[in-house]
Amino acid sequence: MNVTEPDGVEGAVVKVVGMTGRIIISILLLLPSLLWGQSALTPEDPPQQRRCGHYEYIEMLTEQDPEFPARRAALEEEMNRWIMENAEIINSESSSVITIPVVVHILYFNHIQNIPHSRVIEQIDRLNKDFRRLNSNLSGIPAAFAHLVADVEFEFCLARRDPQGNWTNGVTRRQVSQPSFTYHDDHIIKSTSQGGQSIWNPARYLNIWVVNLTGGVLGYAQPPGGNATTDGIVIGYRFFGSTGASPPFNHGRTTVHEVGHWFNLIHIWGDDNGACWGSDLVHDTPNQASEFYGCPTFPQMDICTPDSPGVMFMNYMDYVNDDCMMMFTHGQKARMLAALNVFRPGLKNSNGCKPAINVEEIPDLSSLSVFPNPGNGLFRFELIMNTDAEIHLTVVNSLGQTVWDDNLGVRQSVYETIDLQHLAPGFYYLSVSAGGSRTTQKLIIQ
Repeated sequence: MNVTEPDGVEGAVVKVVGMTGRIIISILLLLPSLLWGQSALTPEDPPQQRRCGHYEYIEMLTEQDPEFPARRAALEEEMNRWIMENAEIINSESSSVITIPVVVHILYFNHIQNIPHSRVIEQIDRLNKDFRRLNSNLSGIPAAFAHLVADVEFEFCLARRDPQGNWTNGVTRRQVSQPSFTYHDDHIIKSTSQGGQSIWNPARYLNIWVVNLTGGVLGYAQPPGGNATTDGIVIGYRFFGSTGASPPFNHGRTTVHEVGHWFNLIHIWGDDNGACWGSDLVHDTPNQASEFYGCPTFPQMDICTPDSPGVMFMNYMDYVNDDCMMMFTHGQKARMLAALNVFRPGLKNSNGCKPAINVEEIPDLSSLSVFPNPGNGLFRFELIMNTDAEIHLTVVNSLGQTVWDDNLGVRQSVYETIDLQHLAPGFYYLSVSAGGSRTTQKLIIQ
């Protein structure tokens, strides 16, 4: 799937010249506020060290719901019991793969945050490779730990039917009035009435919200035991997928880490603030004092594991860069399987990955946005398709006369700027023909 999109704020702007609609690509080193007439935003600098909001989010849930710790403790007992009674299932790699439907809710304030469908596909692909032990950096795992690497046998698919049985491409999109969020805004992010997007049935879907997450946190997840209306994962849009994501967290492993939390994995160092009494409750991960950052060289020892081979910093549940995350262990697999069977069993029988009944009614056109509108004639045009289709654009004036048109060829996504500054101020209508779909949007040139 090939998608052409702007790279950061220095985007490729497609200038349409003349009545022939010939597209010329020019690079404009301008801020989005100058290009699109939007108010300027001052985004945070991308973090250089990974930070997950899991621990702080659990503290917040505990403050909001005093019974949350008790439910968590009871769940741990049930999980331990399940692990003891199902050793054969855990220890066999019998190709009994469990497929988990995923819905991605994209909440965006501006076009930069409205990431393309291709980024979503990249992220699903990353989940599948890492949870199936198919990641390309497996060779970087030290020999001392190689025998511990597990195929979790979880696969992920973008949902193909929604909770009502209708067709879906597995992605919802909503423009929001809030430019950024923190985990304290969880109730807003996950509620349509509050301006976000309400959850799909968490017993049948893994819900992932992609937002402009700030405060130095790359993502967070609600572990088993929380409220069903907020169950899921929140990821900063800059760290979701690969193409256009912010290095060194641009290989989709923030989401891999958070999915681990969603299946009740704990940070590998046990969140004990550098002590050695804490635990991730997994038997085959070495005791570790605190998190590791960047890309450490092997081996690394600390006060909790002072002897070789040292700590397992390359584990997905540590804080190293995306390039240096490489593995789940058999013990972590057992814990995730237990969480699935004890707390999330509905995922095993979900029909979310099965095509909807009325598949012949799948629309070619998924979403269209044109902004700023009204504008000065430079319009940002974003089109997301559900399949590859030939895309034709036509602009007519209030008399119905064609004043501009262009054929963009066969595409799946379009992120371009239409230059209509040569037209006189007034009302126009942009008609978009994409495959078997056609839609019209009113344009106002001031």
